[in-house]
Amino acid sequence: MSRLGEVLHLSDQNLVVKAEQVPEIGTSIRIESEKTTFSGEVVDIFGPKEQPYVAVKLSQELDNPTTLIGLEVLLED
Repeated sequence: MSRLGEVLHLSDQNLVVKAEQVPEIGTSIRIESEKTTFSGEVVDIFGPKEQPYVAVKLSQELDNPTTLIGLEVLLED
């Protein structure tokens, strides 16, 4: 696994990640918190090529997805 970036905020029920690299749309991701692991996939890439942002859709619904803000996002290889 490699690091994609960090969750910045939510937009249209997707997590917005400040990316350190540009993944392909559809790439699987993982977010690990202290209590559990979340999975999802890249659904959009936007912003400048030098500093891209990635929209991630989680596989499961969360009551409070804002708890993921600031967490590291990993790309599943």
